[in-house]
Amino acid sequence: MLMNAYRCNVHGDGKNYLCLYCGKEFATKVDLDAHSAREQSTREIECEICNHKATTRAHLREHLKTHSEKKTHVHHVCKAAYKHISSLYRHYGQKHK
Repeated sequence: MLMNAYRCNVHGDGKNYLCLYCGKEFATKVDLDAHSAREQSTREIECEICNHKATTRAHLREHLKTHSEKKTHVHHVCKAAYKHISSLYRHYGQKHK
């Protein structure tokens, strides 16, 4: 089981478990674990840009963001923007407690 669950209750929509790699939210830990199992792979997947090797499609998707200037995860109040959802949630915890 991957330990990539981040319990969040930001939106109040009942989806309390967040995949820190792809940003999808799930209502239960069971759903998150099933998602994580689907994302896992036994072979390494190579980045076509820099040859970085990822062990899951989710990790590769997250890695590919490092090659982009796009910051798609935006804080709804202060408009701080991040490439990675995990950075946005870290921002929530550090700046908006």
